Amino acid sequence: MKISMFHLMPYRFLPPDFENRYRSVWVDVPHELYDARKAGELYNEFLDELELAEQVGFDGLCVNDACRAAGSSRASRSARRWT
Repeated sequence: MKISMFHLMPYRFLPPDFENRYRSVWVDVPHELYDARKAGELYNEFLDELELAEQVGFDGLCVNDACRAAGSSRASRSARRWT
């Protein structure tokens, strides 16, 4: 059996009334709700968590593929660099 660490990489800074004001978290969320500085800090935090999972011995690392959802702060495929 192999154990993988799965990370949703959520963007945690949506307004508390988001559910009432917007129809969905998919695709058409207004850009003004996104704070690039906060997202950058989150992204570094997420990468640290994934690195820790590797260091403590997880067999695999998995990330959310919903790059067009407000709840995901993972970069789109075109913006990622695979190593």
